[in-house]
Amino acid sequence: ALLFNNGKSIEYIQHPGFFSILLLSLSFKLLSLLNFIAVDKLSLLNNDNFEQSFQILIFYTRIYSTVCVAAFCTASYALFYKFSKLKVYSCILSLLLFSTFGTIFHIAQLRTELIAMGFVILSLISLKTFLEKDKTYKLFYISCFFLFSFCALLNKMQVFFFIPFFFLIFYLCENKIE
Repeated sequence: ALLFNNGKSIEYIQHPGFFSILLLSLSFKLLSLLNFIAVDKLSLLNNDNFEQSFQILIFYTRIYSTVCVAAFCTASYALFYKFSKLKVYSCILSLLLFSTFGTIFHIAQLRTELIAMGFVILSLISLKTFLEKDKTYKLFYISCFFLFSFCALLNKMQVFFFIPFFFLIFYLCENKIE
């Protein structure tokens, strides 16, 4: 993220965690604008501020990871509510998802899977809304479905192998694709 903010060209441009790096670099820029951090680019590091700057960056990266986990759990609640229409059931399922080891692990270590799965959940919400709504906003929701699916694939390519399982969910629900 520091290299990305520095404006240097990245050697491996097909990096699988593009949106993870982009969103982290944008959060560093925002924190720098609000004067929470002094170093938001790689060129601002030197021998004098190296250790202290990285400790501050790690602290704010963990806060960013916690925000990402909260956004993921909120999106999963919205997805569960889209299918069940029961707030209590959706809340219990999203709390169970939050309490899993993998989700808690993402608070301590920022990885690409959580953001990719967040994009998948947003694409599934868009597809479910597309199947439920009338004709006026259908183009918007199907566009959001393809956009979020594309973003999930850019962030974690293994999402491609799960797409048939995601469509199986819609085959088994009351909204049939015509």
